Amino acid sequence: MAIQDWNNIVPEIPGYGLTKSAGTLLVQQMAKDISPKDMQVLSFHPGSVLTETVRRVMGNRFDGFDFDDEDLCGHFAVWAASREAEFLHGRFVWAAWDVDELRSGEIRKLIDKEPYYLQIGVKGLT
Repeated sequence: MAIQDWNNIVPEIPGYGLTKSAGTLLVQQMAKDISPKDMQVLSFHPGSVLTETVRRVMGNRFDGFDFDDEDLCGHFAVWAASREAEFLHGRFVWAAWDVDELRSGEIRKLIDKEPYYLQIGVKGLT
C-alpha cells in the first residue's frame, strides 16, 4: 500500500514507502528478463491482516476495522503462481482484489491495453 499512497502511509517513517517502492521496482525489473513460462514474477499487497505486530504497534486504533482473513495472501499467492495468472507477470496487485475481475474484467482490459499498467514508473514521458 505504501507504494500507491506513499505520501499518506506512515508519513512519520518516510523511508518505509521508499523501500517498498524499491523492492517492487526490483521485482518488476527482474520480470522483464524472465519469461513467465520459466518463473512467474509479480508483487502483491497481502491484504490487511490483523497480526501481533499490528496489535503491538497500533494498539486499539483499529478497533472496528474490517481486516482480511489471514489465509487470503497464501491462497492468492498459490493462484498468482499459476499459468492462469501469467498476465500479471511484472505487475503489482492486491490479494484482496476480486480474481474474476483481474481475469476478465476492466482491470484485465487495462492490463492488456497498457503495457505499464500496475507498474512503477513515470508514464507519459518518452
